[in-house]
Amino acid sequence: MKTLCIDDKRINARNYVIQLSIGEYYNLIMDRLNDNEYQRKRVRNAGSIYDLLKQDLIKGCVMPPIVLAYCEAISDGEEIIEVIKRNPGGIKILDGLQRSYTIRDVVLDYESGKIPAEDGNPLNNLVRVEIYTGINKLGILYRMLTLNTGQTRMTTRHQIEIIYSDYKTNCQVPGVNLISEVDGNTPRKLGDYHFRDVIEGFTSYIQEDFLTMDRLDILDNVKDLERLAKVTKEDNPFDDFLAAYHHFVCKMKSSFGGELNVEDMKLSSNPYALTAVGIFNKSQSMTGFGNAVSSLKSLDVIGSFKDVDSAIDEISEHTVEDGLYRIVSCLDSLREMAKKIGNDQRLYFYRFFRRLLDKEGAEFGNVDAAAEKAYNDYLRETR
Repeated sequence: MKTLCIDDKRINARNYVIQLSIGEYYNLIMDRLNDNEYQRKRVRNAGSIYDLLKQDLIKGCVMPPIVLAYCEAISDGEEIIEVIKRNPGGIKILDGLQRSYTIRDVVLDYESGKIPAEDGNPLNNLVRVEIYTGINKLGILYRMLTLNTGQTRMTTRHQIEIIYSDYKTNCQVPGVNLISEVDGNTPRKLGDYHFRDVIEGFTSYIQEDFLTMDRLDILDNVKDLERLAKVTKEDNPFDDFLAAYHHFVCKMKSSFGGELNVEDMKLSSNPYALTAVGIFNKSQSMTGFGNAVSSLKSLDVIGSFKDVDSAIDEISEHTVEDGLYRIVSCLDSLREMAKKIGNDQRLYFYRFFRRLLDKEGAEFGNVDAAAEKAYNDYLRETR
């Protein structure tokens, strides 16, 4: 078995290119198919694609290489497959999960006699495999994103969630429930937030930009992760961000826990939301909040999230109900002139939080006044 080895300088790992028989490959990964928490599960409703691939594998078709990760480093002179066989638990499939499932189908069909003997033994057919060794978690995520070119792409939401998966696992903000895309639930109760929405808000805080991420931004965000990974354990910017935002939503809910009556408001379309929780549990408000906090920090108006919490405590409860009505009204008017509704809503919320949390401003702590001025700011910036 000829092995080609190249150093990957981008992720500081070593890349081996080898060829294995289908049988050898399956024995290597048979217990690892469901062991990568970042990977999607087997794609359903794509039977014709993978049925064709299955027949191709039986006939000896050459597939694009499957890419694996092995976190341990391999010393010079060691035979990589022998090392992995001694400790197969370190393998993760970076690219080729659906092909690996199809390979399993071929093996099981052959062993059960479903493949006629006259067709030969497909387990002897060869597959090409790339194996990254000595690769860390950020390297795994980076390679997964750059290799994500299969028939069924990951959604942007899924990509964002796997990059920041540790933040969800280690989140210790009391009263908060983070919902992933795969959970399939909708945040409705106080403390429920879509994980991706929180991440977008956090990213807006890091980058001082309320716009959401596209695919290239996601790859660039690995650099932010590399920087954040160096933050000491005593500093937890994600939890601090989320705790401050949840503190704000709780303040809104405690000040007005009912449902807005919009029958007499003459709205042009369905209201943005009818409750305080509904207004502020979305990406638009979280990204506006994140951008506003980072902007105020840049201006030295805010020094830390303790200052944000202090500002939230000073919000006048008597201005909340009128402020919520005004926000819904402003967002309804905004809809009629917005070029890209989501981004325009983010701009509005950015201006709202800038006004509300700025202790040096006239609207500080006044939800109604901040909501009104934010709309004026929006008009000046977009007209």
